Amino acid sequence: GIGALRVVQHKITIAVSAVCLLRVIPEPQCRIHFRGRRLAESPAAGGADPRRSIQAVFQDPFAALSPRRTVRQSLVEPLDHFRLGDRGRREAMIAKTIESVGLDTALLERLPNELSGGQRQRVALARALVCEPDLVVADEPVSSLDLPTQKRITDLILELRESLGIALLFISHDIGVVRRLADRMAVMYAGRIVETGPTDRLLRHPAHPYTRALLQAVPVADPAHPAPRALDGEVPAVLTPAAGCVFHTRCSEAFATCRKREPAEVPVTDEHGTANSHSTRCQLWNR
Repeated sequence: GIGALRVVQHKITIAVSAVCLLRVIPEPQCRIHFRGRRLAESPAAGGADPRRSIQAVFQDPFAALSPRRTVRQSLVEPLDHFRLGDRGRREAMIAKTIESVGLDTALLERLPNELSGGQRQRVALARALVCEPDLVVADEPVSSLDLPTQKRITDLILELRESLGIALLFISHDIGVVRRLADRMAVMYAGRIVETGPTDRLLRHPAHPYTRALLQAVPVADPAHPAPRALDGEVPAVLTPAAGCVFHTRCSEAFATCRKREPAEVPVTDEHGTANSHSTRCQLWNR
């Protein structure tokens, strides 16, 4: 889970929220709080730079790493930027981090094109971890890898999350990977969060029609299983959405109110009337 992170105002795409967290662009029509402080505020005098505490791992490790820099140079760069430690301390931090992601220190002098895809993604992960961050933003970090390598990288991320005590904001379209990695899950459609909750509960008891459609579209290795049906209707414009619920143009359960009023966030209760931190934005739950 993220715990120390809170985003207010849900009209924001995941891609934009990720770069806002990384302080690449200003917060657009939202407020992001990290460790009890608004991220857009300048750190107090002598305070730690929040950019050091929030690091990123990107989808394509080959594009994320400079082809002209060795692994060592890529890991030294963030340490130089944040002025962390002297030369001896930095060498120790690099060696410790590269070993923590399952790589040998002999690879430190290699260029990215001398590494496999899995090794490059481990280097990208090491570069994010070398500054000892509190939060890692991982944007589809395994989607470009083959399935066996995906499994090894997700296992590694789980191990590092537990051993280092870091929080992880994991962005993915792969529900199977999200199920393994996430304590809490947010489902987005057309740039808006439509359902949030503990991952196990949300996947067992999906409340929003789009969440149910996502789960029904997951392939099943059984020839007798019916093929998933594609969603009908028109995909809304993300930047200029129509009035009402963002999903109403493709929802088979939509009614008149869905086309007129944007749904508020409401708790999703179980058979005992307990919400369990599960909520959705759907008029079906507002009635």
